[in-house]
Amino acid sequence: MAAVGAGLLLAAEVGLVWDQQQNEPFTFAAISVVMAIGTGLFSTANNTMIMQSVSRDQRGSAGAVNSLTREFGMMMGATGSTILYYAVISHQLGQRTVTAIDVPNTARLAAQSIVYLVGAGLLISIWWLMMSLRRHINDRKESRN
Repeated sequence: MAAVGAGLLLAAEVGLVWDQQQNEPFTFAAISVVMAIGTGLFSTANNTMIMQSVSRDQRGSAGAVNSLTREFGMMMGATGSTILYYAVISHQLGQRTVTAIDVPNTARLAAQSIVYLVGAGLLISIWWLMMSLRRHINDRKESRN
């Protein structure tokens, strides 16, 4: 399920890059639904996989670290994407920019596309790590038997 969720999240990111505000609000709403379903599938399966990989007496600590990591990742993601967004706009305009007011659509769309592409790259990396972890867990189970 986690792989399906990650795939849906990746598809949503690619959809956001592809759309370029041409079909708003309907395409954006549909992409948001796909992203919500992907997040639910990925998060639930990922949390289950993490909790199953630790012993019963470590599950409280594992849950706390998992929550802390998730919150830290959300904070870093929001901060990093904002910094990247304005860096791309600043580069496009040739001057430091700290607001999107009166910024030409071409610069805003370029910045959005770059941020979404970086997000897609991160999702691909996460998917690869998740598949590697799954193989590692399965190998450990097989070696015990």
